[in-house]
Amino acid sequence: MRFFPAFPEQTWFGYHRDFNPSRRHVVSNVHRCIKVVVHVDATVDWSTGGRVSHYDTAVGGVGIWPADERDHTFVIRPRDQARSFILLIPPDSILAAAAAEGIRSDLAGRPRYVLCDAGLRQSVLGVIDHVTGRRGTGPPHDEPFHLLALRVAEVITGRRSEWHRDTAAFTGPVLDQIVSLVDESLAAPPGLAHLAALTGLSPGHFARKFTSSTGLSLGRFVNKRRVRRALDRLRDRTVPLSHLAVELGYDSQSHFTRVFRGLTGMTPARFRREILG
Repeated sequence: MRFFPAFPEQTWFGYHRDFNPSRRHVVSNVHRCIKVVVHVDATVDWSTGGRVSHYDTAVGGVGIWPADERDHTFVIRPRDQARSFILLIPPDSILAAAAAEGIRSDLAGRPRYVLCDAGLRQSVLGVIDHVTGRRGTGPPHDEPFHLLALRVAEVITGRRSEWHRDTAAFTGPVLDQIVSLVDESLAAPPGLAHLAALTGLSPGHFARKFTSSTGLSLGRFVNKRRVRRALDRLRDRTVPLSHLAVELGYDSQSHFTRVFRGLTGMTPARFRREILG
């Protein structure tokens, strides 16, 4: 599937909010987007439509609020100094993800304000850098956006896709073809939607089978293949690191360095200096 416009960061909006335990925090807004909140440890009084509810949140939890066009007010009393993350998703993105996986609903679900779901939390964390602009202005990989949109749709509707029961990995020839496609275009690797279409699967189904086959998400797999290519290219000392970063599809040398160090334990410059002599 694709998000419209082509770049999700133009329609998905995320921001951080810091909480101080020495005071209460009052947040009032109208939910025109689906709101996903990464919790802090706090007590919350929530009022909407003339009703007031009280609940507790804890670090590790996630809340999901449908786009109901209603006024909501939250009085938050944090127990510790902490930072929350709030993600606003246009309903059309969720509907598109759900439809691509055979889940059809108007998303008129009830809020899920206390939800401990490690997979959902990890999906949210996977898009934070994109929607807060930390990774530059280049188009992000669409996999984390699709998987988060799908998980939100499942939570709101209470339904899961049929393919969740499929635990089989790709056959060797199919996986070899996928790897070849990635290796041939590391500067602009095929996205989740494209690879899913080539294998005749939905994006979510493809992502699940790919992870079962490789032990990695598609995005992390692409980075490992890029670093593998970099290890060969770094042996040519005439290639500047900035040029290599562009060649491998990174939006900056610092982004390339961060990924390389995360996978090898050293920076590209140190690799050249210490490994090559």
